[in-house]
Amino acid sequence: MKPNRILFIAALILSVGMQAEAKKVNLKYQLKAGDEFKYENAMSQESSQEVMGQSQSTSSSTTSTYGYKVIDVTPTGDMNMKAGLVSYAMSTTSPMGEMKFNSVTDTVVPEYAKIATIGLNQFYTFTLSPLGKVTNLKAPDGLVEKVDKIVAEQSAATMGMGGAAGSLAGPEGFQKMLESVFIPYPDGGAEMKKPWDVEVKINQMISMKVKSKYELVNSTKETNELKVTGQISVDPDAAPMEIQGMKMTFELVGAKEGKVMLDAVTGLAATVEGVTSISGTVAIDGPQLPSPMSIPMTVRATDKITRK
Repeated sequence: MKPNRILFIAALILSVGMQAEAKKVNLKYQLKAGDEFKYENAMSQESSQEVMGQSQSTSSSTTSTYGYKVIDVTPTGDMNMKAGLVSYAMSTTSPMGEMKFNSVTDTVVPEYAKIATIGLNQFYTFTLSPLGKVTNLKAPDGLVEKVDKIVAEQSAATMGMGGAAGSLAGPEGFQKMLESVFIPYPDGGAEMKKPWDVEVKINQMISMKVKSKYELVNSTKETNELKVTGQISVDPDAAPMEIQGMKMTFELVGAKEGKVMLDAVTGLAATVEGVTSISGTVAIDGPQLPSPMSIPMTVRATDKITRK
């Protein structure tokens, strides 16, 4: 083989390698001290269950708006921030009736909305790494004690209707909310069509595991688009839920799919959209029942997070 042909092939291989490397997109959060923004989290949910041969359905929607501010940025690029709920609205229709509340227009907070609104204008502090890891979360003084007190006073019916939304007021729920806004990025950048995995636990009345795959599907100078797929299952190590002396265990599985549009400069999500479907059974046992009950259940939820 002639030397010039060898040199050409070597140059071609090197060129292909450089092009492949150039396809990596360096995803990271880059914010400045003093930056402020808001995110609106809107969720609608339809659930149905069959009890003693009768089908019961519940529809609900919530809109929560959170305000964020960057306090300072460390030499390593970590961002010390604060965030808190600044407005909340909910609407639920079920066999037990209709419940509505809007913190912007309503002056009196009903019992079923108290746990969800206790965090209004209460600001957590936390640290966000350039790759989206949330650490050092600290709740406002006295908030955890207030949440625990209201949870202890809630009736089973009220917890069932508003407890999941209200759990966001606690530190664990608040951290999960932050992790849904700040997408975790892979170290070293993302390659097109090569997904990375993220696994989290969610405790909102039910302890569940969510295994998600994030995949970069489009990239420009202004935006990066991610495809999201996820599998949902009940945490097998979770203890049964107890309400009024009855134990409830869940056998539920589900899936989620959606997309994320990212600002290529700051790394912040412009929108996060998803659809979640869950189905299975809820087993209930207790001294009040003549025999254990098994209730089929399905849940479908759509959610959208939008930066304002």
